[in-house]
Amino acid sequence: MVSHEYWLKRAALQDKMMRTREDEVLRRISDQLTVLESDIIKEIQAFYARYAANNGMTQAEAAKFLTSEELYVLNRVTLAEYRQLSLNPDTPEALLDALSIRHRVSRKEALLEEIRRRTGKAYLGEGGITEQAKRGMADGYISTAAQTGRDLAKAGVLSVKAVVKLNDELIARRMASEWSGTEFSNRIWTHGEEHFKAIKETMDKALTGGWGLDETVKEVSKRTEVSLHNAERLVRTEMTAYNTLANYDMYKALGAKTYKIEAILDSRTSAICRSQNNRVYSMDDFAPGKTAPPFHVRCRSKIIPTTEQEQLDYYSSQGELLPEPQGDNGATSVPGNSDKNKEYTLDEVLQMYHDKEQQLRAKYGLSRR
Repeated sequence: MVSHEYWLKRAALQDKMMRTREDEVLRRISDQLTVLESDIIKEIQAFYARYAANNGMTQAEAAKFLTSEELYVLNRVTLAEYRQLSLNPDTPEALLDALSIRHRVSRKEALLEEIRRRTGKAYLGEGGITEQAKRGMADGYISTAAQTGRDLAKAGVLSVKAVVKLNDELIARRMASEWSGTEFSNRIWTHGEEHFKAIKETMDKALTGGWGLDETVKEVSKRTEVSLHNAERLVRTEMTAYNTLANYDMYKALGAKTYKIEAILDSRTSAICRSQNNRVYSMDDFAPGKTAPPFHVRCRSKIIPTTEQEQLDYYSSQGELLPEPQGDNGATSVPGNSDKNKEYTLDEVLQMYHDKEQQLRAKYGLSRR
């Protein structure tokens, strides 16, 4: 029988792999935010150079309407990218409405419209923040699920049901998961909207206070730092959620009845994770945020399989009998295999998980591992 220590070691390895993925996703998001910050600053610099008096800007100057020539340039430059955003199904209607071309636009409105367009492109455009984050979550889910399957196989669970279960339909469903109340891509764009609102608020203050260019640029940079901090919080929390979902899906596919919470205990461990540590739950009661991680932002807790004794103790504490096994000896129907009663060796099962992982990674545009 596999010991509790075996699963602790596997959980520690999963945590290390997950942190590496998080850091890579955050590096890419940081690069995107750096480009966005540079673009916004260039727009602000051009705005000040064109309209400011003595390097200061007033509401009166900013409120003046664009000339017909300036409006023509604005429309010509943004139209193609506006069309590109309009074809993206993730682009909110409110953003498209805000970017629609109007006949009378003030200097300030033109600047904010351009900033909003660039923010939308950074978050929703091809290769943008939303795409990078979703790829990172897909990477985390696929890698964790395949690794969990291999770990269970090495522990003696040679059923290939989990291999069959791990497919594109399951991943698509998990990527659309609303475990925290809203879909992941919507939560990312909410951050994009907050980023734009923060820049707009900065420009309002700059124009009301007659700020110079240097002060305005400094405040814009601060807003970018806040956006990166918010992205870091979201990515680390979501990666824990997808790690938990991947483990749960594999356990369930292989017939597990219970799972156990394993918290990382150190000076940063939260009170709720300390209280949840070593608790055993029924698979039927699985609910991220309540009976499974993440229990809070940046949660580092994991779920691991229970030992036979832990499972018996759980049902005893509930006054219930352990459910009878389904009688599955590990055999199952595998696509392309007509022998439904075939029993597989460890090497065969490990190879199946490897092949399935590479197949899914290719489908989601992820590098081979």
